[in-house]
Amino acid sequence: MSALTSTRVLVKVGKIGLCYSIENEYMEDGALISEGFLEMLQAVSHVNRLRLIECLSAGEMDVQSLQRKLSLGQSTVSQHLAILRNRKLVRERRAGRHVYYKLTLPSLTEWLFHGISITTALEREAVAREHAANSPIGEASVA
Repeated sequence: MSALTSTRVLVKVGKIGLCYSIENEYMEDGALISEGFLEMLQAVSHVNRLRLIECLSAGEMDVQSLQRKLSLGQSTVSQHLAILRNRKLVRERRAGRHVYYKLTLPSLTEWLFHGISITTALEREAVAREHAANSPIGEASVA
């Protein structure tokens, strides 16, 4: 079992000056385990939260607009937004009875969807390998 050492750092993110306290753990081999990164991955690991992030990549939206665009109920949208807000991935702005949300870091969308394209390519490659392994070798096509 590897021994872990722990460090705590304060990181200022972007022009808006959000500060995050990040607890990092290092294994004996120097590999970094970031609790904050793992929590962020957990927060975006639901299809509805990915869909919300995709919608918010176009800019600020209110809860009702998100409901209509995603065909989800108000409580579902609010619960998923709360998870994203708790992980500081979105922030809210209140204007009268409306609550507007926007991404804290718009580059998050590009990063997430780049990751999705990578996993999609890996899945296609695995399917192609499986198909090739199951195909009879030297089978002549009959015309």
